[in-house]
Amino acid sequence: MSMLRNLPFSGDYPISLRFGDSKELFRQVSFQGLPLLGHPGIDYDLPPRTPVLAVQHGVVLDVRNDPESYGNSVLLSHRWGQTFYAHLSEVRVEKGQQAAAGQTIGLSGDTGTVAQPILHFGLRLIPYSISDGWCGFTDPTPYLARLTQPRGAIIGPHIIGSIRPHLEVLSRWRPRMITLLDPSPDDLLALRDVCPDSTIVARIFVADHEMSERINNDPAEAAQWAHEITQTRMAYGVDYWQVANEVNQDAEGLAKLNEFELARMTLADEAGYRCAILAFSVGNPDLPENDRMALWRQLYPALSYAEDHGHVVAVHQYGMPDLWGPNNAYDWYIYRLEHQVLRRLPFRKLKFAVTEYGIDGLIRGAEPSGWQNFTTPEGYVEQLLKCGRYVERFSGQVLGYSIFTLGHYTPWQSYDIIGKAAAYLADLSEKGTWREIDAQVYDIVPRDTDQSVEVGPTIVAGMIAQGGDQKATPESMLAEPQAGMLAAAVIATAAVSDKDNAAGIEAAAAFEPEATESEVSQPDAAPTDATKPKQRRGKKTPAPPATAEELPADRIED
Repeated sequence: MSMLRNLPFSGDYPISLRFGDSKELFRQVSFQGLPLLGHPGIDYDLPPRTPVLAVQHGVVLDVRNDPESYGNSVLLSHRWGQTFYAHLSEVRVEKGQQAAAGQTIGLSGDTGTVAQPILHFGLRLIPYSISDGWCGFTDPTPYLARLTQPRGAIIGPHIIGSIRPHLEVLSRWRPRMITLLDPSPDDLLALRDVCPDSTIVARIFVADHEMSERINNDPAEAAQWAHEITQTRMAYGVDYWQVANEVNQDAEGLAKLNEFELARMTLADEAGYRCAILAFSVGNPDLPENDRMALWRQLYPALSYAEDHGHVVAVHQYGMPDLWGPNNAYDWYIYRLEHQVLRRLPFRKLKFAVTEYGIDGLIRGAEPSGWQNFTTPEGYVEQLLKCGRYVERFSGQVLGYSIFTLGHYTPWQSYDIIGKAAAYLADLSEKGTWREIDAQVYDIVPRDTDQSVEVGPTIVAGMIAQGGDQKATPESMLAEPQAGMLAAAVIATAAVSDKDNAAGIEAAAAFEPEATESEVSQPDAAPTDATKPKQRRGKKTPAPPATAEELPADRIED
């Protein structure tokens, strides 16, 4: 079952307000003590009484009529999150009702504080936080575009060594993103011939200790040095250039890493190329129990600059002995970005690239041990395809996932997917529009790992009773009606109990033809900081061979 089935209307209508627009206007409104960061949805100029359609089957979680905010509105619950439809002239569904994809749930109008007929459309992904500056909403644009714009397979390769031996399998795979280690210009030209639409991240190898030493000594000088190296490697076909890899990941090093990447992106903008920054190893930076984003906030200047200038953030995510481990603690490892970081970051248009992904025994601090030590090619591919279906819901911000590795040098031979695993992924990975892929997974769900996680909406009524700062001031509401509208509306859309939201998700899942009672399962409890496994150490990567001929002879061939 696809994530979305159709637009929230039939036809082609202009957008009057995009996600993130009117930043200064919306910053006049605070919610839970934080200023709102922009428009939390898309406004379409729909003629009056145009049918408004459910974008996917779901359950009506709430129906509201508030003339001081969004007027008539409908909130739908889906297995993966919620969709919100507002300023309706008429509502044609009731709370608790099941709605089919494409069903008319209302008619467009001008109810609430708008001057002309529009449809406001919003989208939330589970997990979300209503205190993230966006009230949990994310940009619907890439999800709606996917209805007509095909994409490649979200799972792709991280390639070590020559690209040429893999061109045939890559031509069938057509991955959305490919990560390359020290690629040659000739190889890049050949790769672009078979994968013209893939996003390519190229890492320039620098030994960890050298990179860390340069950054700690002088971040700006290190950035100039990295920029000059990149200039000498510049080649056609690369979308993002990475230099630092798994360095300066602790509290002491992050400030200098932030300074380094800021300076490097500035130099890149002047020279006309884009960067992949940070490249954190799995489990890093830490998420302190008393303030989960304390370390990430040290990087906000670099993250903000990257969002505004089109650079991306690279991270690494692994599991062991499978892609849900260790001990099913996947919120801290294989889905750390999706479950713990994205919902807390205020940068909703910032893009991420998971440039290393897969099974890695180093999570337990052992010697390098890849998937070949834990499963078969068929078993590994089955896990990867399942994860790929699940992470499609985060594809609005995550460009792709690169399996480590296709091709290898010592000591990474047990990680190599060359042979059967790569062939299966090339042939079985789903690609295309939402209608052509299966994005439903029923037994991977986020964990409620701390009190600030909203797997469902926070019960706002209780916070208001405690005197929380949920509303705009009367002065700002009078001066800017649209800001006042939002202040009221975010409370309206959030003030649904966790119990009601969970019931709506369960009902939506039951309404899906593919879902059965046995498929909807609850995972084990998430680890606390005291019990969660030790973070994986960063790879101490040896220098790669200079040429393909220098690759070890014991490369795995299936």
